[in-house]
Amino acid sequence: MTDVHVVAAPRGGLRFADARAAAVASQTPTDTLAALRTVLLYTLADPFVLCADEIIAAGVYLDHILAPLTGQRPGVVPLAVRKEILDGTFSAGLDVITRTGGSVAGYDPDVTQASAADWVSVLMHLVEQCYSLPAADDIAMAGRLTSLLRDLGIGDPVNPRAAMYLPADVRLRISART
Repeated sequence: MTDVHVVAAPRGGLRFADARAAAVASQTPTDTLAALRTVLLYTLADPFVLCADEIIAAGVYLDHILAPLTGQRPGVVPLAVRKEILDGTFSAGLDVITRTGGSVAGYDPDVTQASAADWVSVLMHLVEQCYSLPAADDIAMAGRLTSLLRDLGIGDPVNPRAAMYLPADVRLRISART
């Protein structure tokens, strides 16, 4: 159960505020950007069973990709980013992946695979929900994300790296296309 506070509302009214929602609002833009980075990293690390070295390298690459957003005020905070800010769900998941070496499940050839473009689209959607980007910056960021995926073997034309599963957003993108 969360704490509920009564706060003054415009025009002299009162409204109830959820303490957890207020905690998100009190976060700095840096906290939101760090949470977004963690969510993006987890979105790649878990389905593709990245090893610890790959997680570190991808994290450094994401720091570089997201650097232009430093200091910007986020608009809408996606649910996954909010969850990371509130309770560190994705950070804990990354810690488990790093300690255990990823998922213990074997590769399932029946799992539908998505193209690198689908993955980039889903990752960019998370970024675009938080931040308004000029078209040129949007294209540049998508290109850098594509480069990161290629470095991880995702979308490699010769020997593509398969995902163990597809997150819901990726599945929805694929189903909307078919």
